Order: sequence, then structure tokens, then C-alpha cells
Amino acid sequence: MPARVRVYLAAPAGADLDRTLPWLPEAAAAVWGRGVPDEPAVSVGALHSRWDARFPPGMILLGSLTDGQAIAVIRLRAIPGEVLVIDALAVQRDQRNRGYGHELVIAAETGYGTGMRSAAAGVPRMNGLALYFWLRAGYRPCFPDPSLTGAKLGTDRMWMVRNLL
Repeated sequence: MPARVRVYLAAPAGADLDRTLPWLPEAAAAVWGRGVPDEPAVSVGALHSRWDARFPPGMILLGSLTDGQAIAVIRLRAIPGEVLVIDALAVQRDQRNRGYGHELVIAAETGYGTGMRSAAAGVPRMNGLALYFWLRAGYRPCFPDPSLTGAKLGTDRMWMVRNLL
């Protein structure tokens, strides 16, 4: 019997953006291992702009429960034919530890990793909880060769990789 789908990924739109405001600042701060947000209010659009300035161009998707409640933000990009890159995954505090983050990673790999050899997740070096999350999701530490994909991935974070083929 197939597992019941509890979450899905979609591009942010309209009312979704307003529904993320109460929880997004803390969730975005948690990505970097901080409990206190840099600013008290941040929108998905502002976060996208900030992450576009920090990372190579990518896309932001909202992770939502099947009832439509937005509970997460994930930032993806691709190194075509090679790697699906997950730059960040931020889950609403009261929705953590329920398996939703792992399900969203699987949804990203399935929906956006087609034809990719592997998926890579960038983990801030100071965020031990994120490292543990990615290990439980089947990712393993990797030290990318800068001559191959390291320059495309960046060296400011620890990289966790999982084969998709």
C-alpha cells in the first residue's frame, strides 16, 4: 500500500505569502543555526532576494500540508544533468519533528531531481541539528572537488550528498 501524501511543494503565490509571515523569520534563522531572526518580519519575496544574493540563481518553493497550510520553504537549484542542490530548507517551528521536512526533501528529489545523478544539501557548519536531519534523510558528508562541482556548490557550508540514480 503506497504511503499517504501529507505534504507537497508548489511555487508561492498570493495568500500563501501572507500565511508564512508569522513563522518564516524564526524558520529562516534556524537554517543558519540561530534561534533569533535577524529581522522580526521577513516575507518569502525578501527571503528569496536575500538567498539569491547569497547563492547562485535558484527557486523557492513552499511546502504545504494537504489542507493548504504552508509549513516550509525550500530553495532549490540545479547543476544540469549532475546535481539537484538544496540550498536551504526552513520548516515552521511547531511543524518540526513530524517527518514533514524529510517528505519535502523526497518531494524535491522526485519532482525536481529527474535526470540528476545526486542531490546535495548545503548545511551551515554551526548547525548540528541540520547536520543530523540530513544524515537521517540518507545524505552523507562530501567534500566536492572544486574543479568539478565545488565551485558551483560553494565552500561556505558543509555539503551533504545522496545518490539519486
